[in-house]
Amino acid sequence: MAAASCSYLLPAHCSSILPASACNGSAHFKHRRVSASQSYAPAILLSAKGYRINVRSTKVRVPYSCPRALIDSDQASSAEGSDLPPPGCSRVKVELSRPLGIAFEETKTGTVVVGEVISGGNAQNSGLVEVGDQLIATSAVVYSDTDEYQGVTVRKGMQIVRLNVRGERFETVMAAIGTHPAYIKVVLELQKCQPVTTNGAANGAVQKN
Repeated sequence: MAAASCSYLLPAHCSSILPASACNGSAHFKHRRVSASQSYAPAILLSAKGYRINVRSTKVRVPYSCPRALIDSDQASSAEGSDLPPPGCSRVKVELSRPLGIAFEETKTGTVVVGEVISGGNAQNSGLVEVGDQLIATSAVVYSDTDEYQGVTVRKGMQIVRLNVRGERFETVMAAIGTHPAYIKVVLELQKCQPVTTNGAANGAVQKN
């Protein structure tokens, strides 16, 4: 897939990761604290550096060259098998509908982790997502081409690809999650680790970075 032909359906915060000229400015993006009494149904609940980011369902279509991790999706899939978890860790693959019911956080080292699992949300109902889980990869929806029909742009060639999130900016990872329409589930690959004490025994607590 040529980089120039890739199109995203990105959340409205694209201006934080794309040139200002790439966004049309019509969508809204709000940073705000989230109280326990608020409803999470209309949005994906995310977190970055102490803020809760409420990404509304409004999106803008942004023509943008694909990150290399998305272009090389076949290579990423083959590398997935050789990328084994470290000792004391295991990995699970979870398919969730949006809203996910997860508050993701970025640690000081740049790792994306589950900071909170919202009660009653899709993540909690799956029984597979826990606070402290490290996000290894996520699916993303991309389009290989577009056509113009009487002034209307139509996306073609939808593909679901795997994005290895390690080394990617937090905003890029959240944007990848936001590319999924409501009828396509988000596939998250999570790594679960048990901290090891000085005598080498796992204490059973969830690792927090």
